Amino acid sequence: REIRYGRHGRYCARDGARERGGKRPRLTKEPRARALPPWRACSRGERRITRARTRSAIARCTAMRIVMKKNSKAVSVAPFILLVAMVVWMGSAECVSSSTAPQNEVASVLSSDAAVDAEANDGGVVVSDDGQSTPWFYHGLEGPGFKEVATEGNYSVRVYGATSWVATTISGKGMEKAGNEGFMRLFRYISGENERKQKIEMTVPVLVTVTPAQGPFCEDNFTYHFFMPEEFQDDPPKPTNPDVFLDNQAGMTVAVASYSGFSNEKKVAEHGSKLFAELEEDKQAFNDDTYFWAGYDSPFRLINRHNEVWVKLTKFDEA
Repeated sequence: REIRYGRHGRYCARDGARERGGKRPRLTKEPRARALPPWRACSRGERRITRARTRSAIARCTAMRIVMKKNSKAVSVAPFILLVAMVVWMGSAECVSSSTAPQNEVASVLSSDAAVDAEANDGGVVVSDDGQSTPWFYHGLEGPGFKEVATEGNYSVRVYGATSWVATTISGKGMEKAGNEGFMRLFRYISGENERKQKIEMTVPVLVTVTPAQGPFCEDNFTYHFFMPEEFQDDPPKPTNPDVFLDNQAGMTVAVASYSGFSNEKKVAEHGSKLFAELEEDKQAFNDDTYFWAGYDSPFRLINRHNEVWVKLTKFDEA
């Protein structure tokens, strides 16, 4: 028989019989062994496998760190890429504009429909504020025609004919962030993201319709527009992006306040407030639900920059 000895006598492990009054010994726990790392608790072959797996895990973590660092760099250079794209776009359009024949220059700048509508409004030709057929701030690019009918204090009054634009609306963001997103949507459209996969030349201005929020918990809306060149005014290609749409603007009369330099959201609000105040002082009837900002320059044009704020007039009384 297998005999075990406890503190109080011996104990028969086979059938549990006790001898010499011995009691069943109390089962005691063995001392807990110190935890060993996997490569010491395993055999030599298993240790090699464990080390290989550890090195593989470290390599994966390192690769993830590298990818995350690259992604962060890509995000940080996104604004710079946007600026470069705008410059290339402007430069290519200027090259195309300068290579056209002289008899096509006026047609490339002024929309024929806009010219006819503007002439009907005031019986004259479409001119800019300096009396020439091509406004200087168009820089040779194509843009909507207009007739300047009056100058009142720090603003002028223009009449625009019906025109076609491509547009996209951004909500819930500041003007500058909305501008980056809206510009890239429209840029992809003119770069071939349309049903005809057709590339469209650059035009001016980049027009932004600003619709202020109606309450403290509402969102501002910014609708960005690109003017459609004359050849696409009647039949523009349809966008494939559901966030981009074609916008046919009716003829309108607007009060225009101009300013130079680089623009931002603060300057747009400042000049817009001044224009609204002057219109109220002159007792002009206007639409106060929305206003417009028009930009004409590449980000890298350092001098002779031109910006405008438009307010749509419902009725114009010339003093």
